[in-house]
Amino acid sequence: MLAQFESKRLLISTVQSTHFLLDGHIIELLTDRTTQYLPPHWRGIATPHQARGWIAERLKEGGVYALSLKETCGNTFIGFLFLQGINGSAKPREVRVGYILSEKYWGQGLVSELIASVVETLQINNTITAITGGVSPDNIASVKVLTKNGFIYTESSDTTEFYTYTY
Repeated sequence: MLAQFESKRLLISTVQSTHFLLDGHIIELLTDRTTQYLPPHWRGIATPHQARGWIAERLKEGGVYALSLKETCGNTFIGFLFLQGINGSAKPREVRVGYILSEKYWGQGLVSELIASVVETLQINNTITAITGGVSPDNIASVKVLTKNGFIYTESSDTTEFYTYTY
């Protein structure tokens, strides 16, 4: 989808393989707190082998982007962004967005900034008509991130609420 883009404080770079350098970052990132509202198979990642399997699965699902801080020239990994085509085509019209951020960086507005940058960047790619994010209704912070960035509640299924930004 996209190779790299940025926001005011973030570098957002595509991940293309299960590189061993990511193993430690993945293990540190996927804590009980960061995964509490995410699917069960995102929990309990404790070994390099499990980390490589986890990222391999995410890569099969769609675009995976590493998040890093600009102020450290991209040397500080802080999380992942996930962009997946909804209709399964190589050039989707609708995109599903997801993210996970290291606890250390919570409460700094980085995810709101990230989502604003995603909305802006995908708008430049004028083939995208909508972005949808699914969140647990208990994850109030993520609901606020999406609504703050113009996403509107569209539907629910089981334990997930979906919010959509339409261009």
